[in-house]
Amino acid sequence: MPAPLAAIDLSAWKFNASNASGTVGTRLTFPSGTRLASGCHLLLTNSASSGYSGSVPGDLSYATGVTDTGGLPCSTPTATSSIKWASAPARRTRPARRWPPGSRTPTRGYQRRQTAAGPATEHRRQQRRLRHAEPDPAAQQCQPLRAMVPSLSIADSSISVHGAGDVAMPFTITMNQAAPSGGTSVHVATTDGTATAGVEYAALDTTLTIAAGETQANFNVVVHGRTTPGDDKSFSVTLSDPGDGVALGNATATGTIHYDIPVQAEIWQINGSGQQAALLGKSVLTYSNVVTAVGPLGFTMQTPDARADASPLTSNGVYVFTGSTPTVSVGEAVDVAARVDD
Repeated sequence: MPAPLAAIDLSAWKFNASNASGTVGTRLTFPSGTRLASGCHLLLTNSASSGYSGSVPGDLSYATGVTDTGGLPCSTPTATSSIKWASAPARRTRPARRWPPGSRTPTRGYQRRQTAAGPATEHRRQQRRLRHAEPDPAAQQCQPLRAMVPSLSIADSSISVHGAGDVAMPFTITMNQAAPSGGTSVHVATTDGTATAGVEYAALDTTLTIAAGETQANFNVVVHGRTTPGDDKSFSVTLSDPGDGVALGNATATGTIHYDIPVQAEIWQINGSGQQAALLGKSVLTYSNVVTAVGPLGFTMQTPDARADASPLTSNGVYVFTGSTPTVSVGEAVDVAARVDD
């Protein structure tokens, strides 16, 4: 059985892109220490808002996209290339690896065609030696997927606001391996989405440290409370400027604010006149209603006659589910805060 191939050192390799006229620009320079083991793949993803949307997180990211008529050469630190993908491409020097173009509307990857002798070798008409891997490059071709360079990623977060008090929305930054000796750092900054800094949340612009040997760092974004219902809001948190030798994986997270502000209502307003509760799914507050019956897991209560709705289409009574024996008594006036369900 042949010995496994040695890992490839990708330090300072360049992932470039060209347009139809042959202009080449570097999208990503691999960080020092990036090594790719035999049989493993490295997934590079576009971190722009209209970029990669696959379900498998990327290992390294780049911010500027690639035109549909362009090419994607990947070169060693000393190689130079000029590539042109068009209907009648000009002569060009051959990069260390080359992929053919294609519409970037779907998330798309490329891989070598297999023959009876194994993967096809390099060829001046390289596009004949590759095939599309769709719709998710990692799902079909990048297993096992492993980046051997330390990388940082941030996960989405959400929080519910129930009232006027501020709440902390927690975020977690994760490394794919323990932080090196001396630790590492990364810059963290928020960006408005439908939520506005200073109104719905407090802006954050700081540098965080992950201690040596650790794999996570946690921080909070302060979300401001409110007393009136409203649509859910969101903002972004972006990582940048990682420490030396550390790359960025999933560099942007979304923070979602769910507003669950209780609505003050009478029982007949909660029920409404339809086949479903008028305030179904809402958090409500209803005050000074009279307990009419008590059961093992809840109780019923009714609007006092002086506040009752005269409409025959609405109900002035409701059941309150407590999940355990209630501590109320028949005839007692009670206040209830709850979520409406049918």
